[in-house]
Amino acid sequence: TAGSENGYTAFCNETSPDCNWTTFVYRDPALYPFPQCSMRFPKKGNGRPLNLADFGLFSSLAYESLHTIESGLHKYFPTWHIDDRHLTTSARGSTNKAGHRGSKDWTTFYQFTEQDNKTSVFAVRGTQYLIDVLQDIDLWLPAATINFFEKVGPNFAEGMVDTIAAFFNIGRRHKDKKAFGELLRLVRLQMQAYPDRQFYITGHSLGG
Repeated sequence: TAGSENGYTAFCNETSPDCNWTTFVYRDPALYPFPQCSMRFPKKGNGRPLNLADFGLFSSLAYESLHTIESGLHKYFPTWHIDDRHLTTSARGSTNKAGHRGSKDWTTFYQFTEQDNKTSVFAVRGTQYLIDVLQDIDLWLPAATINFFEKVGPNFAEGMVDTIAAFFNIGRRHKDKKAFGELLRLVRLQMQAYPDRQFYITGHSLGG
C-alpha cells in the first residue's frame, strides 16, 4: 500500500539490471501555452526557486514507504531532509516522527526542509484508506450536486447555488479543522518558531 511502513515505492532497485532512469530534455517554459509552466516560487537563501514540478515530486514522495522515502528524497532533492512527519497508518490513530501515537485525525504528511533551514514544504498524502474515500465524497458532494442539477435542468440562479452550498457547509469548517488539525497545529508552531523561514503546503487528491 502506498505510504505503508514496508511496501510501496516508485523507485526501482538500482542494483537490478532492469532498473533504468530516463532523462528528459529541458524545454523553456515560455514555449508552452500554459502560464502555470513558468510559475516560480521563491525560496529563502541560495538556489533556484521551486516550480510546480517540484511540488509534484514532493507530493509523490509522501506516498513512499518508511524504508524508501529518505532515499527518494535524496534522489530528487539532495540538499533536503525530513524535518517532521505525521503518519496515519490506520483510522485509529497516527504516529509522528518520534514514533509516538498522536491525535486521531486522518491526515498523513511530511515536512521537508532544505539544508540551510530557510525553506520548508509540507507534503500531504492523498486518498489511501476507505475513510479517505468517504472524506473525498464529503468534500466534493456539494459541487457534484450542483453540477448534476445543472445537467438535468436549467442553470441554477446564483442564490440557489449559494443556498445549496451553505446547506452542505453547515459545520464543515469545524470538521475540516478537525480532519487537518495536526497539520494546522504543526504549521502554526513552525511559523512561530521560524518566522524568517519560507513555508509551502502541497498535496495530491485529498491532500491537495
